[in-house]
Amino acid sequence: MIQLKSVVQQLSPKDFQIIEEQFQKSKANKYLCLFNQLRESELSEEEILGQLTQNKAAYYTLKSRLYDKIQDFLLSNSTDKKVGLIRNVANIEKILFSSPKISAIASLIKMEKKLIEYNMTRELILVYKALRKLHLCTPKYYEFSKLYNKCVAHIITLEKAHDLLSRFTKTTGEYLISRDQDDLEVLTFMQQEMDELSDHHHSHHQTIYRNIMFISYQIYTGISEINEKKYPIPVLLEQSENILSQNSEEASYRHLRPVFDFLAFEYYHKLNDEQNALHYFDRVNSMLGTFLLADHCCLSAHFLISKVERYSKQGLMRTLVSEDQLLTTPISDADEASYIFYVLYKASILFYSAEYTESIHLMEDLLQKLNFTKRLHAEIEVKFLLALSYRLEGKVDQSFLLLKSLARKIKLRKNKEYPQARYFMAFVRAGQKGDFQNLEKKLRQQMDSFAARNKGNYRVLGILNMDEEFIHNYATRLLKVSKNTKTAT
Repeated sequence: MIQLKSVVQQLSPKDFQIIEEQFQKSKANKYLCLFNQLRESELSEEEILGQLTQNKAAYYTLKSRLYDKIQDFLLSNSTDKKVGLIRNVANIEKILFSSPKISAIASLIKMEKKLIEYNMTRELILVYKALRKLHLCTPKYYEFSKLYNKCVAHIITLEKAHDLLSRFTKTTGEYLISRDQDDLEVLTFMQQEMDELSDHHHSHHQTIYRNIMFISYQIYTGISEINEKKYPIPVLLEQSENILSQNSEEASYRHLRPVFDFLAFEYYHKLNDEQNALHYFDRVNSMLGTFLLADHCCLSAHFLISKVERYSKQGLMRTLVSEDQLLTTPISDADEASYIFYVLYKASILFYSAEYTESIHLMEDLLQKLNFTKRLHAEIEVKFLLALSYRLEGKVDQSFLLLKSLARKIKLRKNKEYPQARYFMAFVRAGQKGDFQNLEKKLRQQMDSFAARNKGNYRVLGILNMDEEFIHNYATRLLKVSKNTKTAT
């Protein structure tokens, strides 16, 4: 049900209208009713089942068929110019066995030119394989063999680069939630491997994959040198933009453009360059639902964290609450890093909406669902926000016990990477003995000490804008909770 609902809600308004009109014309009322309910209502599955007056077996069959009809529509309405060429390539065997050699060669040569024009290397392999067979007894056999081998080598290299980028993206997520030096060493080794691969196999595809990796590496590790060479991010972004513009017919590039918009936003956001960040932010944010699916080639879910950071600094959290209602793309807990980013995003929205109980439930569920043994950085962020929420809900004992156990874990770290932690803990514990005199002043002192040390790769809680208003509201809430507790007692 969740998958079908997501598919229906992510349809463009134009596609939704066309499918709706098709159901109306064919008088497929059951399909039409379910289609509209999934798009527009917040009814539960049981309530929708009741409206359709069907038994469960018939209802599940209806859902399955509706899903198939939507997929068939999306496939049949593809306007990609390459579809016709792919159909021709699929007929190569028929050409080989049913056409005279001269005609077959002529057809294949014409196909070759079109495939080269559209940069369809995988399909070219099949064309050169066929041309090689047709020239088995001529000198051209060796010519087409070379072309065939060249295409195969190119595809193998690209597949290796793409696989390397996917594994790099996964490891980047693991590094961001652990900040472990072993993960960093793996990332460094991967980008060195990609650099060597690019040096030996030159192509614009290879350059695109390399640039995604190199930009990501520098943004998330803060290391600017790769194999003792400098690759400035603005230069890589400009180079990538030129490649994408010059190869606008390349289907994969149309899908990769939002990835570079995201990387550009992350870069300028990290530099606090609001003017440049805004341009790229709007591009990604306008298609956030589909962009999050690009998690195999970039850390797409981290956009949610950067978005909260941006909105909280600009006082736009109310806007984020309304925007979040439109986000229907599910994020699986199988991708632990992305899932942690997603839960922190959701929990921070609830926190800023003063819905502390709901925020607490989200984070408690996260801590039970995932193993944080080797995820200390993420554990600190989640438990700091949870401890803060506990305190604001008057759950003082739970808040202090959580911080006490976390303090022990941080103390065991050899390199003492989190000097800011003690000051945030002191901030949360303020007034624990009922001493609320000069509370705001004490809170401000602790927060100033925290902010002075909360920098670099071990910075935490960027999703909270802990400014004067935040401190004032926290102090006010503590006094209110304290009075309510005393009254209840």
